[in-house]
Amino acid sequence: MTYHDQFSARELVESPLGVVAADLRGAFDMAGGRGVMINSWAGLGAYSLHFGLGLGLPEAVRRPRFDAFQRLVYLLPKRPDGEFGVAVCLYENYLQRLKDDGELTKLATIVG
Repeated sequence: MTYHDQFSARELVESPLGVVAADLRGAFDMAGGRGVMINSWAGLGAYSLHFGLGLGLPEAVRRPRFDAFQRLVYLLPKRPDGEFGVAVCLYENYLQRLKDDGELTKLATIVG
């Protein structure tokens, strides 16, 4: 198990995503099978895409399917207001630890 406390929840939210991702990658021992895979779509600019057909700009951008694969994290495209979603596949006990984290729940809404 890897315990990582480099960032407070506020620093995590306010830091550039590349800095956070690089720091997280360095904290996990990938050779030991305890790693996490992070995929960032945050910089894609997906909310500015126009698909025609009179639909206008997208209101939400998500993965159409998110298969259960433990330790997989997706940083979803940033919305025009700067917010972004994070899709994470975790074991139930890890998800409960996130739900119980008072500082995190001040800054984020946990769905699941």
